[in-house]
Amino acid sequence: MKYRAVFFDFDGTLFHLNIDWKKLKKNIFFRLKINNINLSLFTVLNSIKNESLKNEIFDELKQTEIRGSIHAKEINGAKKFLLNLKKKDVKTAIISRNSKQSIKYVLEKNKFPYVDLLIGREDVRYLKPHPEALFKAINYFHVSKKEICYIGDNPIIDYQFVHDAGVKFILFTNWQDIKKLINI
Repeated sequence: MKYRAVFFDFDGTLFHLNIDWKKLKKNIFFRLKINNINLSLFTVLNSIKNESLKNEIFDELKQTEIRGSIHAKEINGAKKFLLNLKKKDVKTAIISRNSKQSIKYVLEKNKFPYVDLLIGREDVRYLKPHPEALFKAINYFHVSKKEICYIGDNPIIDYQFVHDAGVKFILFTNWQDIKKLINI
């Protein structure tokens, strides 16, 4: 299938950030007095009504991401894959629950190819799996849902994110397999 735009998750798809997500989740849940560790961290964050508290927690999250970004590692083949998309004039976007600041830092530090659009958590009111960010990217590029695909590493969150919006989801395994799936 030929796509006019390809959207990507960030952590676990293009790069590995050095973040202990379980520890971070445990600390945030302790702070919020939440005992059910089975809840999704970002679902809980989406539900915080107290804006001051929400901002404090997102700031803590951003600082943790920035520290984890210092030693981020590109997932083998990601840069080459994006360069091939650019050569074919396919538009690209990163849509992530990570902060824009940490994503930009990693992209610049690793001299990663230009991405046409970057949507971090501060750009939307509702985080994945809510499809708000996806619709924002679709509108930005003026493309139809059939002309795009989203590549992500989470078979639950990323799948729900695009499925609810009617967009093609490709589960990231490695860039060689992805290249075959979207004919690049």
